[in-house]
Amino acid sequence: MPAVTRKQLLTWGLPVLILFFAWGISRFMASTPQNVAPAVAEGEVRVAGDTATVSVFTLQRATLSPELTLYGQVKAARSVQLTAPYSATLAELLVTEGERVSANQLLARLDTRDLERQRAQQETRLRDITARLSLQRTEHSANEEALAIEQELLVIAQRAAERTRNLQARNLAAESDVEAAERNLQQQRLSVSSRRLAVNRFADQQSQLQAQQREAELALQQLDDQLADAEIRAPFAGQVAELNIEAASRVTAQNPVMTVVSNGEARVEALLPTHQLASIEEGIRGQLAMGDRQYDVQLLGWEPITRGGSVRARFAFDASPERLVVNQFHRLALELAPQAEVFAVPAPYLYENRFVYRVVDERLERVTVDVVGYRQSLNGSGAPSDLTWTLIRSADLANGDTILASRLPDAAPGLAVIVRGEVF
Repeated sequence: MPAVTRKQLLTWGLPVLILFFAWGISRFMASTPQNVAPAVAEGEVRVAGDTATVSVFTLQRATLSPELTLYGQVKAARSVQLTAPYSATLAELLVTEGERVSANQLLARLDTRDLERQRAQQETRLRDITARLSLQRTEHSANEEALAIEQELLVIAQRAAERTRNLQARNLAAESDVEAAERNLQQQRLSVSSRRLAVNRFADQQSQLQAQQREAELALQQLDDQLADAEIRAPFAGQVAELNIEAASRVTAQNPVMTVVSNGEARVEALLPTHQLASIEEGIRGQLAMGDRQYDVQLLGWEPITRGGSVRARFAFDASPERLVVNQFHRLALELAPQAEVFAVPAPYLYENRFVYRVVDERLERVTVDVVGYRQSLNGSGAPSDLTWTLIRSADLANGDTILASRLPDAAPGLAVIVRGEVF
């Protein structure tokens, strides 16, 4: 039998040794019990890796009022946008934005030099028209007197022509004398006709000049009104809410110069969802948050016209803010009718907005709840002020129950947890 070389031993022996070693390990693993988590149904214990450590929240039953959050726009009871009566340069701006003003206080003044030049031109035109009217009346009187004389001369010319023709018939006058008499008669007739036309035209010329005179007077009155409007005054006591132009700037006619709002009687306008109207009574109260201050308001009513599923509601301040910034939006919370036997739960503790997980013996129980409403704050809770509270009701929850206060992505009935304590 030939001798086995070392190379042959490694070639055939090593694979056999590896197979034997693997077989031994598999036998050892098969004989050792394994801790494998089986698939569990709802209500059974669920083990998903390490047990989660969570916080809990204790339920306290109470009678609470849900809040309806709106965004209200502060409006002044009176707001007037003052405009330029004509195009001009703003000569003086005597107030600043936010400044309080009294009724009839001078706020700004427009440059009047262009208007004054126009007024001087209109005055000159009016004087010219008045002078022409006076001259026309004088000429008319003279024409009437001259017409009477011309008519008398016409009668004389007619007699002279008749007399000349009679003389010619008796051969006492030459043909040239007759022609001269007839020519004089025709000239006199033309003179009478021209004078009568001048007299008759007087009424039309007078009417035309009087119309021009009236037009010039109206233009002059308009310029006087514009000169008076050059002084922009406060229509009532209030506050300058907005300035639209700077001093020495050019402003176009009817363009805004500034906005003045009244001091008191401010109101709030907000869009109210129509599906909430059934739960809202006239006179309901709320709070408007303006900066770090809260102002009490009361619902006055709403318009009967729906706009996109909402109606415009109006609220009155109990006490108007001292300094108003109009047309800005602020959070408005309305107190709805109180709801008895409800639990206030921070909004993040609800799952799918219809479940909470009660913690019993460090295991989770899913409880279905009805959402009654929401609140932005809860006095005495010790929770952060910006936390939103959900008001829930469920016959399966009792006073003092603890619910899961930590968000678990794999939360399910029966899941084991470790409670580390209360959140508040």
